[in-house]
Formats: sequence, C-alpha cells, structure tokens
Amino acid sequence: MRQRRFPRRFSQAGVTLVEVLVALVIFALIGAAGFTVLDQVARVDRLTEGRLARLEAMQRAMRVLSVDFAQARAQGLTGQGGAVVVQRSGGAAFGGPVVLRYGLERVGLEPGGLTRSLSTAKGEAVVQQVLLAGIASAEWQFLDDSGDWRAEWPPADAPASLAPPQNPRAVAVTLSLAEGGTLRRVAPVPGPLP
Repeated sequence: MRQRRFPRRFSQAGVTLVEVLVALVIFALIGAAGFTVLDQVARVDRLTEGRLARLEAMQRAMRVLSVDFAQARAQGLTGQGGAVVVQRSGGAAFGGPVVLRYGLERVGLEPGGLTRSLSTAKGEAVVQQVLLAGIASAEWQFLDDSGDWRAEWPPADAPASLAPPQNPRAVAVTLSLAEGGTLRRVAPVPGPLP
C-alpha cells in the first residue's frame, strides 16, 4: 500500500499569532525592567547632585568665614546676640578697611541663612550675601587667652580700660542645619602685632 504524503506546510510556515504575542510580552517586560533601572539611576543622580551642591555650599561658606577671621584687624572683632562684627582691610577697591557683619536671617517662613554684610568703615553698605541657606540657628563662641569659650566678645567681665579689647584667639560658629545635623567651624584669629 502506498503511503499518502502530506505536504510539509507546517515546517515551512511563518510564526503564529501566539508566538508573536509571547515575544511582545517578553519584549515589554524587558523594556519595563530597563525603564525602571534607568529611572532609579536618574533619581540617585539627582539626589547625589543635590547633596554635592549642598556640601560645596557648606565648604565655600566655611572657607569665606575662615578667611575673614584670619584677616581681622587687631581689636576689630565684636560679637553679641547672635551677630559678629569683623573689621578687616578692604584694599583700594573699598577705600580702606571694611566692616563685615555675620548673622542669621530668616526669609518668610523658610529657614534662614548665614548672612554676610559688607560695608565700608564709613558705614556705606556695599553688599549683603547669604553664605549658607537652610540654617535653623547659629551659635557663636569666642576663645579667650585663658582657654575658655565665651558667648560674647568682649566679655562682660573684662576689665574696663581706655584701649579696645584684643581679639579672641579663635572664633567658633555652630550652625544647626534645617535638614538636621550641625556644622561647626573654629577659625583662628590673628593676635596683636609685636
């Protein structure tokens, strides 16, 4: 008996609808997983950029503060009630010495910022800048010659004399950050010239 041969159309046929749908589902799952990974990487990048910008702002503010105190004129530093005033040389651009005032100012309901106001010795305001935003509170301390930290300078118990008091040996500022945590900087102040 002769066997009947069927045409081989199954082996030569294309893909079926079910195979196409399965391939589309697999491709969609791979695409969704890739998008999720890409979204997470972008989120981490934005968070890292924000933190690095905040760290850079903190470093810049602390550097400016240290330079200002390192250039303080003899007997030119006072501090009381959350504000510090520093007299330093200003050069020809300002026509002589300048006065710097550090303080904490709030902007509306937002946490304030450590501000630096610069004016000439004649009292003319030149510029005011926010050195570091997002500060909840600032505490200043002054190191006297005996090694004690004082809350104000000149100290209230300092002997009265005709000459203005010498500068402290160092100035420390402790900033409470609005996002939590504290930042402390101790800046040495030059002593009197011999």
